[in-house]
Amino acid sequence: MSHSGWDRMSLQKPLLKSVVSSITIKYILIYCIILVIPVILLYQVIMSNSHQILETNIITNNAFGADAVAKRFNTELSDVVLQLQLVSNHAQGELDLNSMYTNSREIIARSSFVHAIYYLDEKSRIGFELPFMESPNEQIFPYPMFEEARWTQNYTVSDIHKNVRSESVITVAVPVLLESNRFAGVLVAELSREYLSEVLKIHSMSSGGFGYIVDRHGKVIASTDSNEWDRDYAGFHHVRNLLIESYGTAREAYQGEASILSYKLLKDGWGVVIGVPERIAFEPVLRQSMLLTLSFIGILLFSLCLIGLGMRYLLSPVVRLTHLAQNYTVEASLREISRLKRYHSSDELGLLMRTFIRVGVSNLEKQRMLIEKEQYLRNIIEGIPFAIVTLDNNGVVTYFNRQFENLTGIPAQQGIGINWADLTINQTQDERIVIDFNSTDSSHETESTLVDVQGNKHIIKVIMTRFINEQGDIAGILVVINDVSQQKLLEAYAKQREKLASIGQITAGIAHEIKNPLAILSGASELLKEEVQEKQFVDQMIRELTDDIFQVVGRMNGIANDFLQFAKSSNDEWETVSLDELLDKVLHLLRIKLKECNIRVCKEEQIEYPIIMGKKDKLMQVFLNIVLNSIDAMPNGGTLTIQWQRELQENGEWIVVVIRDTGEGISANQLEWLFNPFFTTKENGSGLGLTIARDIVIEHEGCMSIESREAEGTIVWCKFPKDSHGGGNEHVNTTYGLDY
Repeated sequence: MSHSGWDRMSLQKPLLKSVVSSITIKYILIYCIILVIPVILLYQVIMSNSHQILETNIITNNAFGADAVAKRFNTELSDVVLQLQLVSNHAQGELDLNSMYTNSREIIARSSFVHAIYYLDEKSRIGFELPFMESPNEQIFPYPMFEEARWTQNYTVSDIHKNVRSESVITVAVPVLLESNRFAGVLVAELSREYLSEVLKIHSMSSGGFGYIVDRHGKVIASTDSNEWDRDYAGFHHVRNLLIESYGTAREAYQGEASILSYKLLKDGWGVVIGVPERIAFEPVLRQSMLLTLSFIGILLFSLCLIGLGMRYLLSPVVRLTHLAQNYTVEASLREISRLKRYHSSDELGLLMRTFIRVGVSNLEKQRMLIEKEQYLRNIIEGIPFAIVTLDNNGVVTYFNRQFENLTGIPAQQGIGINWADLTINQTQDERIVIDFNSTDSSHETESTLVDVQGNKHIIKVIMTRFINEQGDIAGILVVINDVSQQKLLEAYAKQREKLASIGQITAGIAHEIKNPLAILSGASELLKEEVQEKQFVDQMIRELTDDIFQVVGRMNGIANDFLQFAKSSNDEWETVSLDELLDKVLHLLRIKLKECNIRVCKEEQIEYPIIMGKKDKLMQVFLNIVLNSIDAMPNGGTLTIQWQRELQENGEWIVVVIRDTGEGISANQLEWLFNPFFTTKENGSGLGLTIARDIVIEHEGCMSIESREAEGTIVWCKFPKDSHGGGNEHVNTTYGLDY
């Protein structure tokens, strides 16, 4: 694909997002307010009102049905009670069982509501049962409403119970009273549940409606669905309300379907419920809703077509031009504008496009020049060997170069945008770099300290300069930081070397002058000691004092010799030195002392020929001092391990000699003073052994380091370059601990 093809695709993708542009949003909003939103609101109002009207109509019809069932039931129940009372009335004479039997048969024949009648005497014995048993059988039947009829002497209506044939029935009973209202039993009529169910079906709203009658305990007496008989509906909310209230409506699930219900309390505590499932009740509304929905969808689609046509022919050229104009600094965008259909037209849109092209080309050239200058300045800033930071007037870091990252360890993504005072290098009060934003000086130079994120301390020189804009106001601050740590160390080292050189010359002269009287004292003390030893009757105190004088003079003479050796320069020639042979010679010289102290020597040779360039006698002095110190540190025996190894580094190949003992170790406080002249941990030491050894290693362009831990031992590293001709690289590192 050509370059122009890729440019066109890159511009078409953002163009798809132009629908969110300001003019497009206004166009769509106006069109929606005028047409789409009113249509949707009208649809919602029509559907909502239709639903409410139909729901009200359903509730009203259900209420009428429940009321009609209640009235019919109450009327027919009253008729049954009246007929039973006429049959059971014997107030003017004795009980006539045959008459009651005959009249009861007539009631069953005339009434569809009554399907059985039986008589129980005062002892609950069955006198007759129509149409099943015509003569008494003396069977006792515990009728549940028997006692209530006896005491109230009025009719009673039962809930569902079992009859003498163990069938679930509902009954109405009237007491049989003789003269003086003497109780002679009850006349019980079993009501037809099938008849009640048929009445419910007649008064149901439609073929899909339903209804049922419940007793005082919520059990179904009759229902349009015979499978619901004897079920316990007491848990339904509307049934609980029915047993409390006289009538009402509810929306509740029936047989798993949401339904609209109306309920009414009957005369003797029963209740009737008439309802219809919402699926059937709102079917007309759903059909109407479907038609309206299709109509409104058609209207909306037509509206969207109008919107699309308007956007294509009215908004698309403007939006496309606006989008391309936003990227007028991109060359591909300018080429795309020149390809638009309206570019060469003489109307306002064509003139606007051509003007955009001219302005865009001019700005594109300026942008290229600006980018080149910016990159040039950035390269200069990044190449300057100083840390550079820019701050705004609020002290927020706006930029810093790579040298600042290297100095502080703070990456750009964590430092830029942070207030200068909140940077980690300013968290310690003593090392805080304070910038006075209220100072009137245009430039200020100071010296401070800086602690980087690794905890390393740097001595820095800080130069602060203010940015002044065209109006003469302060636009920010430029901070230039120069790490002068090495410079300060070199200055201090040079001063120290000058002091040590002067002190060395003076003390060397003093030591030389001291040696003459020390020689006389040494000879005199030796003669005095021999004279005292020859005398047999000399006081013990005199002997001890003589020995003390001899030892002290010898020690002073040793210190003077060591110091003169330390102070004088050496002119030994450089030669090839085999470190393994040199160390073998050292161990051979000290073999008797090693054996006396019960010290085991272990050599670990990691390289075959550890050869360096050096001064053999001086290197012998280095390792003699180190091994003697290890022997002194293990008076009760131990292990002395000597190994040499090769290290490859950027600056060449190095030979490392490691001497490790298992002696008493050195405390941390003493360890940092080990290389200082005249510092010693031994009673008879001069304090110059390690100092001389270190200087010899440095003379060989090497380095020497010591690690030690009390009661665990000491490790000494002597590191030499494989190819060295002297020069005095001074690098001494003293650390703590055996783990390295």
